[in-house]
Amino acid sequence: QLAVELYRWMRQAILPSLQDLPPVLLKDLESQFAAVASEPLPRQARLLRSQQEAEEFDSAPAGAGPQASANANAAGNANNSAAAEEESTDPGVDAWELADPVDITKKLPDDFYEMVMSSKWKERKDAIQQLHDSLQKAIRLQNSPGTGDLIQEMGKKIADINIIVATVAIQSLGLFALGLRQPFAPYVQSTLPALIERSKERKQTVIDAIRLTTDAYFAAAGHDLSTIGDHYFTGASHKNPQVRAESNHFLRRCLAIVPARPGKGDIKRYSEQLKAGLDDGDAGVRESAAECLGTLSKLVTSKVLEPFIEGIDKIKMDKVNEHAEKATIKLKAVAPARPAAAAAAGPASRPRPRPAGSAAAPGARAPAPSARQEEPAGVSANLPPHIRAKLEASAKAAAIKKAQREGKPIDEFLPADDPPSPAPTRAPPAKRPAAAGASSAAPAARKPPAAASASAARPGVKGKPAPAKDLGETIRMRIANDDSIDEKIASALPASVLGGFESSAWKERMEAMDELKEYLGDQAVSGSGIHPELVIRQLARKPGWKESNFQVNARAFQIIEWMAGEESLDFSTGAAALSVPPLVEKLGDIKLKAPAASALVAIAERYSLKLVAGLATEPIRSQKSPKVLADCIAWLDTQMIEFGTRGLALRPLVSMVKEVGLQSSNAQTRARAVTFMGTLRRAIGSAVMDLLDDLNPQLVQLLEAEFDKVGSQPMPEPIRTQHSLADSDMAGGGGGASASTAGGGGGDDPMDDLFPRQDLHALVGSGIYKQLGDSNWKERKAGLDAILGALESANHRILPNISGDLYTALKQRLQDANKNLITVTLGLLAALSTDSGAAQPPNIRIVALTTIQCLADKKPQLRVAAVAAMTAWANATPASVEQAVLPAIPSALADISPELRLTLLQWLADVLTPRHAKGVRLPDLS
Repeated sequence: QLAVELYRWMRQAILPSLQDLPPVLLKDLESQFAAVASEPLPRQARLLRSQQEAEEFDSAPAGAGPQASANANAAGNANNSAAAEEESTDPGVDAWELADPVDITKKLPDDFYEMVMSSKWKERKDAIQQLHDSLQKAIRLQNSPGTGDLIQEMGKKIADINIIVATVAIQSLGLFALGLRQPFAPYVQSTLPALIERSKERKQTVIDAIRLTTDAYFAAAGHDLSTIGDHYFTGASHKNPQVRAESNHFLRRCLAIVPARPGKGDIKRYSEQLKAGLDDGDAGVRESAAECLGTLSKLVTSKVLEPFIEGIDKIKMDKVNEHAEKATIKLKAVAPARPAAAAAAGPASRPRPRPAGSAAAPGARAPAPSARQEEPAGVSANLPPHIRAKLEASAKAAAIKKAQREGKPIDEFLPADDPPSPAPTRAPPAKRPAAAGASSAAPAARKPPAAASASAARPGVKGKPAPAKDLGETIRMRIANDDSIDEKIASALPASVLGGFESSAWKERMEAMDELKEYLGDQAVSGSGIHPELVIRQLARKPGWKESNFQVNARAFQIIEWMAGEESLDFSTGAAALSVPPLVEKLGDIKLKAPAASALVAIAERYSLKLVAGLATEPIRSQKSPKVLADCIAWLDTQMIEFGTRGLALRPLVSMVKEVGLQSSNAQTRARAVTFMGTLRRAIGSAVMDLLDDLNPQLVQLLEAEFDKVGSQPMPEPIRTQHSLADSDMAGGGGGASASTAGGGGGDDPMDDLFPRQDLHALVGSGIYKQLGDSNWKERKAGLDAILGALESANHRILPNISGDLYTALKQRLQDANKNLITVTLGLLAALSTDSGAAQPPNIRIVALTTIQCLADKKPQLRVAAVAAMTAWANATPASVEQAVLPAIPSALADISPELRLTLLQWLADVLTPRHAKGVRLPDLS
């Protein structure tokens, strides 16, 4: 009975665990399982205490009144039937999650590879069939070192001349994808093109195998359309009509199960290709294109798709609409607007079942507000992060609306039982500016007194905290914004200053600001300086960031600049988080632009540009004025030049500039964004284009013109210093900017944020050594091409942990009988150093002499390739010249070849002359 009950909950996932039972008992169990298989999945009848608390908090947002709780409960009850239907269709437990990983390489005979490469198709088929049978028995596969070699070998058999062998190999690849899942994703790019090419086969058994395998590929890639996009367009434009039709079918199946709707850029690309398919000369291609367009229309709605398929005649459009009605998609349609009751209740999570026999009425699921207020300060600290964030966002949204409506500071309306910030080990969310409608809303942070030391700056209007990982520093609030804040301000600042801030006369407020500056200076000199965070909180309250007189605002910004630059004051990251958003808002004000920019620069010099840019990203994104956006982007461009890009988190900046700048309807904003991208092009090179693949052709043309204009201009040396980077240099032994890139790219390399370095050995697998040493020159060339392809797929950014075994294998290819392979190998040696940013002397010693001996060849292109390889070593790691190349020169000069001697000595002079000009001590060549 226990096994039957487990089957009710787990369904087919329990079957692999029962395969070791006696056949008679297993048959009896299967008959009992069949009797309950048609029953719906059971629902949870009782809840754990943690589930009950989470359900209660989901039902009633923090600070919500009794009416809001009742509305939330009503909305939850209205959705109970929908939740029950959803749970009844739940597929149950995933058998893959419960299965033990199997090392498939241990299931194969020792002569497996010999049989696979046999010239007899029967032997090849038997070997692959044995692998196929082992894969069918294994639900979950272990990603062992030899698994990659097996996958690559099966990839080669896709194009086997024998259809049976090819079919079994294709099916095996699909089983690999199902058994490995995410670890199989890197192999999709190398084997999917061959599958698409093979889809021109007329045999239906091959086509069926390809369809199942490509579907498994898409699942292994996380249902990410970008993984198969380029391969789809290659197949959709193939000369064979069956390949075109199968590519459209593949895309249709992918669109039916994607977890998220594609962006407008992807919709445009796919719809243009499918629109061309509707006019194809082959009926199968036309039909498949219509089916795919219909599925795309149902996925993104016809209203979104219509602008991209204008011009289709009525007959074809009717066909598309017909397929759209028949199409089935996994992604649910966009829900209609919620009724007022549900809107008042805030975002509701999926309803959970009540405990069996519970006396609680549906309308009493949430605790009363009074009970919430009597809870200890740290109660919500045990909540999951997503629930705590939902509570905080809901309470803040209500407080901001009320502050805007009544024109009062936001602090007066924030709930007293505000949940504490996350644990100190994780950086708290950064603050964002208050809404423009509030006259003096202060973007201050709140926290319970019990958690004052770990409180974080509050998020802004939309309740989205800026990720601390993008700020470069942990945001820590030193002053709790609680009920005692008024007393702290009154005891720290003179009464005349506070009274002057309350005055309605702008001259009195300006005089109070001057008095405050003088008072803070005196306190700093005496060694009893007031904490800057306390001062900024008062400035945010009165006179407030919405002060109407620019002279008063300018003096407030000057005070912030002075505090940030005064070493004797503890200008914390919390003070920076409170200051940056209002300063960013004033970058578009002609009268306040200069003092606001100076204050921001002072904060960046105190900490880092990464901190300031991270805090400024969301405030800039929320701006509505095109002029303010243009000025903010121009300011970021200037700071990137003055501070440099070292340590800067570029990805969020590029995302923000692309969203609010390049895609803006205002010409000035777009022009500033194009200039910003041009500066970025100077900093990181042509790789910036990889981030701009979803822009319209007009913008791409503007960017390419800008890149051509600045492509030859190097980034100037930074003229400003960043305190955090200077500290890291001192801790690491100095070295400035060069220290960050030593050894192949340090943690401050901005490219690491955009394109993280990858492990070359994980990309090529251990079988590459066997391929490089193969007796067939075509196999050796395929091995070299595989390494070059891995470098390309890694965006030419690999880790410098290249083993000496690879250099030893490449050394053998430098002595290859095929001169073309020698040229390819020399180019690969140069690429390894350039792409890893390092040329490790122990590795270079292995190939140095053999590379130099290539200079004796009569072919000029081979000598040029050898010089390029040695130059790449010298540029990546100058020490490799003294430690690896120079020791090999005496043996190389024993060769009487004039080409070798002339080219080698000329290269040596070119490398050492710049060092001599800089006063660097040259090595002893005697």
